[in-house]
Amino acid sequence: MAEKIHDLNELILESLEQTNIVFFITDLKGKIVFVNRAFEELTGYKKEEVLGKTPRLLKSGKHEKQFYEEMWKTASAGKVWSGKVINRKKDGAVYTEKLTIFPIKSGKDRSVKYYLAHQEDISKLLELEDKMLEAQKMEAVGIMAGQLAHDFNNLLTVIIGSMDLISEDLKKDSVSYKLAQEMLRSSKENAEIIKQLLIFSRKQSMEFRNINLNGVIKEMDLLIKTQISPQVKLFIEQDPGLKTVNGDVNMLKQVIMNLTSNARDAIGGNGKITIKTCNLKNADENDPPYLKGDFSVIEISDSGEGIPREALPHIFEPFYTTKPKGKGTGLGLSSAYGIIKEHKGKLLAENAPGGGAVFKIYLPHAEEA
Repeated sequence: MAEKIHDLNELILESLEQTNIVFFITDLKGKIVFVNRAFEELTGYKKEEVLGKTPRLLKSGKHEKQFYEEMWKTASAGKVWSGKVINRKKDGAVYTEKLTIFPIKSGKDRSVKYYLAHQEDISKLLELEDKMLEAQKMEAVGIMAGQLAHDFNNLLTVIIGSMDLISEDLKKDSVSYKLAQEMLRSSKENAEIIKQLLIFSRKQSMEFRNINLNGVIKEMDLLIKTQISPQVKLFIEQDPGLKTVNGDVNMLKQVIMNLTSNARDAIGGNGKITIKTCNLKNADENDPPYLKGDFSVIEISDSGEGIPREALPHIFEPFYTTKPKGKGTGLGLSSAYGIIKEHKGKLLAENAPGGGAVFKIYLPHAEEA
């Protein structure tokens, strides 16, 4: 009988060791007495590095002391505790996991002798959920912006047409004529803003054809240079094997201009802007699900201070801007987002590890004839 129990215990431990589900066991003092191979793969710690130590070596500093007190209060009472925990791997990388702690009871009194902890890394799942919520939010904003822009566009068309007719009947040296011209100028400026909103909401017609983005950027080289200070260094790095995409040339040029202008404003009169192209083929498992496939990529980066963390979730929303009042409408990035979405691509913004902002345009490869 004793031998069978021993064999069964060995079988259970071996099963825990070989499964790809992360487990570790601690004693009543919280000292780790067992970790499986999946634990080593997730955290980066080897078994011999953690045995005899407590799970505190995984703490990220993201939780208050009370959080851990409540966790152990529940577990020590013989109850199961489950929740989201932000931990830190051996290499310093922070990740979010779903942690479940099971009290292991034994003996005649069925008292708690050990704790079995199950960890599930949910970082990628949370990232995907955030992206889905962001996409839903942007879709809702786009619908609302499109409806408003359509209505205002109709009103402005009437106003501009009427003011043109009124101006024809006024003397050019009169105050009334000057006021009418000022109203016309203001109305046309607002019409341009409405146009940007319509682009964001995908209500603009586009002419698609197969194009090479390297050629598009080459055509824009002089135009881009005229938009930036002579003290700003412009680097263009192109992949000669860049695949063609199906797109509207003029709209894509507008996106590139919007992003380079944004980079110019971010660095002021001095710094560096880099425009880089490359292929992303058969995105690997580390890439998010929405980048599965083959893409031609344009990266536009700058050497500025980067995008404030609180601004990143809102960076593509209409009228959202981090620029001082009067410096832009806040529609450049939102219209760029709308154009790329209409191309069935992705426009992402992030901060580079070494500093500065990076905007990445992902456009699907054109189908080969």
